[in-house]
Amino acid sequence: VNGNKPAIVIRRKGDCLNVFCGSIGLPAKVLSALARFSGVRMYSSPGSVALANGDYLAVVSAADGTVEVKPTKAGKYRDALTGRTLGEGAKLSVPMHKGETIVLEESSSARMGSEE
Repeated sequence: VNGNKPAIVIRRKGDCLNVFCGSIGLPAKVLSALARFSGVRMYSSPGSVALANGDYLAVVSAADGTVEVKPTKAGKYRDALTGRTLGEGAKLSVPMHKGETIVLEESSSARMGSEE
């Protein structure tokens, strides 16, 4: 940074966390660290993208490997898109490929199809 001045300043005042940033386009790792530091709920491991909305949680992997997924409650989960079993508990370790998307669905609430 020019002039040896900080590009990011973090100040906690009571229950509020203030972040001042003079940089444009912060890297995802920095944004993720700021979110963790401020107490934001992290639904998946760093390097993946989580999209949470009501009962739905989708995760997109940014690289090949195991992604740690943390649903809002413990349970048995499967991928709503493929039916693949993802695991059981409050924290799931899901093998994923780069660009792969999963949509968590609790197995007990999963639609099994109609037998009409």
